[in-house]
Amino acid sequence: PNGDGIADRWEIQGLPEGSKMDVEIFNRWGQVVYANGDYRNDWDGTCTRGLGSDMLPAGTYFYVMNISGPIERTTTAYLQIAR
Repeated sequence: PNGDGIADRWEIQGLPEGSKMDVEIFNRWGQVVYANGDYRNDWDGTCTRGLGSDMLPAGTYFYVMNISGPIERTTTAYLQIAR
């Protein structure tokens, strides 16, 4: 995210209508840097938990996503912030 309007938000695509996503994002030390119980494709790389409210530095972050609704699934993976 750099404010140019291109790839400035983490968008999760392909989920059925009516799905609800509970998302937690962690830094490499396991600290929660973002959490949202009803994620709406609006995270812009800002730290909202535990470390203040600054833009996170470039790097690799890990997430746990619990999806409920028409499908039920828990997904864990990583994402990359590039600035």
